[in-house]
Amino acid sequence: MRWVRLGLFAALAITGFWLLSQITVSTWLAQQAHGRAQVWAQGQAPSHWDFSRAASVVAAGSGGLERAAYSDQGLSVRSNEEGVLNLSLALNDEIIPMAVIDQIELDFDSDAPVRVALLSVRPHRTWVTAELAGGKHHSRLTVSGLARTQTDNLLLRFESTPGTHLQLRSLALRNSRCETPGACALPVTETAFQITPERLLALRDATQQSDPVSAIVAGGNIGALAQWMATHLDGYGRHLQWAIALVLLGWSILGLRRRAGATPEHLTMRTGLDLALPIGCAVILLLTGWPARETPWPVIALFALCLVALFVTPRAPTLDWHLLGDAGAWRRAMGFSVIAVAVTAPLLGFSSPSADRDAFSLLRYPVWAIAQQWLLIAAIVPRARQLTANPCRAAFLSGLVFALLHAPNFALMVFTLLAGSVWAWLAQRDRALLPLAVSHALLGLWLIHVVPSWLLRSAEIGGRYLMPP
Repeated sequence: MRWVRLGLFAALAITGFWLLSQITVSTWLAQQAHGRAQVWAQGQAPSHWDFSRAASVVAAGSGGLERAAYSDQGLSVRSNEEGVLNLSLALNDEIIPMAVIDQIELDFDSDAPVRVALLSVRPHRTWVTAELAGGKHHSRLTVSGLARTQTDNLLLRFESTPGTHLQLRSLALRNSRCETPGACALPVTETAFQITPERLLALRDATQQSDPVSAIVAGGNIGALAQWMATHLDGYGRHLQWAIALVLLGWSILGLRRRAGATPEHLTMRTGLDLALPIGCAVILLLTGWPARETPWPVIALFALCLVALFVTPRAPTLDWHLLGDAGAWRRAMGFSVIAVAVTAPLLGFSSPSADRDAFSLLRYPVWAIAQQWLLIAAIVPRARQLTANPCRAAFLSGLVFALLHAPNFALMVFTLLAGSVWAWLAQRDRALLPLAVSHALLGLWLIHVVPSWLLRSAEIGGRYLMPP
């Protein structure tokens, strides 16, 4: 009966993960569609580059950035010995619908005459060329007729005398025909109900590839709820971040005061809140879209504060864990890894995973696995054992918490619930960090490279889950 109950709880948790992921992804898509529609109604394409941010330029594809400096005033740079500066514009996986662009808006200063060109590498074409005198420029340059073209690679090129100083502030793509209020509307398509968030996001990716101007929103009851949430929650992100910061700071200060004189009884009563509050705040940040492709430092600090609140509050006695573990610990951890590989091996018979996953560094992931297992063995499992003396229940509770930290990636949450529960059980038995970290790294890399993309879209969490795999 014990295993039957655990199975039922696992099924209930997976159902909850599915619903959480569906609502979150659907809300994100509704917010994305609303934002794109607002931008389009102003006659501006979705792409806009603010040169005060280094992420607006892809350094690897640019030339002449050796002496570049980013600040609130923009990008300060000098042309090279040939008088040339090439900026590869970051498109963030977007396809630019050049056929509907008739102007570019460029804001910059130069201390010498300069020739400006906007061109694409794929296909190789020049869209804009202009000769401008030295001085302050906030110019709208006309784009020549581009027929039915689109591009996924844009290059902004400046040609002047060697050493010319340029202060670049912004670049925007515009459609002058849409600048009259109500003249243009972004096509938004409501999709049929999709059984998984992976399929919904794959449909979004395919739609934007074929028609970059359009956007999609989820259909069905979940889609309707998501559109309501997107409308009513818009603009509350900053207030929510401040609220999280104040809650975590207050709880950390209270925890430090309780630490000195806490008794086991006090620890038992407080353990649930000491675990739920920092983890809950971290999950809220994930569900509100962080980390994203570009995560601001205040949000990174909030994630760090979640860890601080988790570790400074009084907690149950540690597992007295150690780094290496004995032969038995390694045998059990590797045995579980072999079983998990054997169980998931049939997935190789389905469609191949995305080739882009090879970019997932073989060196970075094991380090990340050690950090995650340290969090599990040092903070989550001890508190779970304080809440229940039953090792199986404690393992499942730990796996549940561990899985929530991978929100809203539905497939990854399911995998980490199952694997995390086993790792938590082994942590209670062997109290060894490195065997669990090696098992985590091996299974993580295995899943990333063998599970088809329609099942496991990527290993990303938070807002990065939205990015195409």
